[in-house]
Amino acid sequence: QSTSAATLALSFRLRRQTRAATEGGVALRALHSEVSSLDALVAAAAAERRQARADMQAERAALHLEAEVARRELQEGRAELLRRAEERVDSAAAALREVLLAREEEHEQRAQAMRAEIR
Repeated sequence: QSTSAATLALSFRLRRQTRAATEGGVALRALHSEVSSLDALVAAAAAERRQARADMQAERAALHLEAEVARRELQEGRAELLRRAEERVDSAAAALREVLLAREEEHEQRAQAMRAEIR
């Protein structure tokens, strides 16, 4: 009878340990599933970060390009303004030369007239 009581006790302990191991296995599988889900979330977050970084770099490159275009347009605008200013200066200088030549001729004519009167 003690053998059958010992066998019964051993069988009971084995069932309890088997149930605990099964429950532990279920919990372990659930934990593994949660870890896999977390790994997937971390991977998705990393992919989003990489995409955001790539988008930011593309935006930065586009802004640099726009700035370069604006700088060139500004330089071209400055060159055009300078060219126009030079044309105005040249035109004003030509007009001034004409006025000075006309005055010289006028003075020369007056001088000749005065010389003629003196003679």
